[in-house]
Amino acid sequence: MRRLSRILAVSLAAAAFSAAAAGPTRTDPVRFRQGLMAAMGWNADALGDAVRRAGALDAKEITLRAERLAAFGAQIAEGFPKPAAGDKGPVTDAAPEIWSDAAGFQAKIDAYLAASQKLVDVAKSGDEAQMKSQYRNVMSSCRSCHDTYKAD
Repeated sequence: MRRLSRILAVSLAAAAFSAAAAGPTRTDPVRFRQGLMAAMGWNADALGDAVRRAGALDAKEITLRAERLAAFGAQIAEGFPKPAAGDKGPVTDAAPEIWSDAAGFQAKIDAYLAASQKLVDVAKSGDEAQMKSQYRNVMSSCRSCHDTYKAD
């Protein structure tokens, strides 16, 4: 019985190692972008709560959330590698225009990066009116990309 347990344990370990050594699977970019979008959404929601809350804005919190959005935004394209010819890839909410209009998709990413970086700069200035306005610009940038490149 002990020998059978050892053989089974070694076999399972070898199978796990083989799977890990085989490298990333086709679903890794999907998991990456879904996690990235979830983290971006978490920070965007916190910003929205702060902007809508009565009273003075906490510039330190706005700066933190804006810096995260800017940093995460720089990684968006990594989550959308072009599928191999003839490969439809996994079924997701990503519209095929992401790849057929790669330049337009990258332009939306660039607009988002500029808007989120401007929010960082505005938050550091402490100007509440500008923070609220720039927050809306960032959210508009997100919505614009989703309207064009997300299939619902």
